[in-house]
Amino acid sequence: MSRRARGAHLHTIQPAQLFRQSATAGPWPIHQKARSLDLAERERRVDRFSRISPLSGVGRKRLRTCRWNVRFDWRQADGSVPASANPYVVRCVHRIMRKSINWRLFFVLWAVATLSTLALFPYLIAAGMLNLAQLPIPLSAIIRVELTKGALIFGPVALLGLFLAERVGFGAPYLGAWLNRRPVPEGLRRSLLTALALGGTAGAIVLALDLAVFNPALSAQLGAVTQPPPWAGLLASFYGAVSEEILLRLGLMTAVVWATGLVKAAPDGQPTAVRVWIAIAIASVAFGLGHLPATAKVLELTPLVIGRALLLNGIPGIAYGWLYWRHGFEAAMAGHFASDVVLHVLAPSISRMIVPAQG
Repeated sequence: MSRRARGAHLHTIQPAQLFRQSATAGPWPIHQKARSLDLAERERRVDRFSRISPLSGVGRKRLRTCRWNVRFDWRQADGSVPASANPYVVRCVHRIMRKSINWRLFFVLWAVATLSTLALFPYLIAAGMLNLAQLPIPLSAIIRVELTKGALIFGPVALLGLFLAERVGFGAPYLGAWLNRRPVPEGLRRSLLTALALGGTAGAIVLALDLAVFNPALSAQLGAVTQPPPWAGLLASFYGAVSEEILLRLGLMTAVVWATGLVKAAPDGQPTAVRVWIAIAIASVAFGLGHLPATAKVLELTPLVIGRALLLNGIPGIAYGWLYWRHGFEAAMAGHFASDVVLHVLAPSISRMIVPAQG
């Protein structure tokens, strides 16, 4: 029987008959965990998933169908069977979690992350990490290679991250809604202000720790490091805010949350706080380790230097992970950008003003 014919057939039978047919049609193991949910809880989950992750046209049609089925109180004639026991209703609740990927959001993230690789070159050249006089191939060839490598890395990671984010309740609600020409959910201003404040504070803490703890111990090595100009730091901030967040928060953190759910899932299917904090910690450590190759080009990798990279990158990494969890991927990018502006734009600008004044 086709879906349309089956839908028409449902209107010709009684709820009790419908329940007996659905109950004898066979079990759906993937939906068993939602059988205990009451009607209000199912409606809450439907509304939450539809708000967090904007849907495509097909997804919106599916959502309307699921909302109708979820809110319809299927019961037997005597009212003894709750709606949450009906496999049709349970299946509709979990269908919300299997929405299609927001392809517009994917292509935008992929393109911006790939192109942001170009913004990193002025910073690398100014910092001495990329010596133009010792390049084995022309700079234009290196740029083409890096763009190709970025496209091959950021594309699959962004696709996997968006795919898994739909299943763990994460996502980019504001950017996704705007790209799909849907009303932007409430709370955008509050989320961005929280992200900018938390990211700027994390950047200030990192700067204070570096000046108070690590600079005295590494003064000989850090004194020989060239400080890039603020404009180069501003360009590099765009790379960090987009590309690094796609790799570490949207990609790695989301994957860890999803993978830990395979071991032990909550009764309501949502990630627990413990699972999320484990993912935040893993992504933060990976964030610090990912900066070691660039650090090795200007500093010798001693235990102190490695500890410095892990600590100074892990602190803001925890903040970005929390922002992604609580406020969405846009907040994580905004917080990362704010931290990088403090570290790579404001700090060099203040340093350049202080040094001439002392001279």
